[in-house]
Amino acid sequence: MEAISAPEHGHRSIELADLAVDVVAAVDYLLSLLAASATRLPQLVLANEAGPSLRHGSSDDVAFDQLVRRRLDARGSAVRLAMRLLAGLRADFFNCP
Repeated sequence: MEAISAPEHGHRSIELADLAVDVVAAVDYLLSLLAASATRLPQLVLANEAGPSLRHGSSDDVAFDQLVRRRLDARGSAVRLAMRLLAGLRADFFNCP
């Protein structure tokens, strides 16, 4: 294994620190979406549970679908960033002198 030079190691440390900040930001965004969905879900009415006067049409379905998609996208982003961070930390650990 080849050891990396001091300037390269400093640059790599900065990259990993930036990536760690990105992971925290992505997880924070995901948690805010989860908290927002907990406050919005009681307002949503499923079509088969709503009577004729309570139907909100497809607007609730669309809003719920968008929320679920945003949550899945946020979760995927957080996982990808965390995986990149872990891979970088592993590579750094094994390349240390």
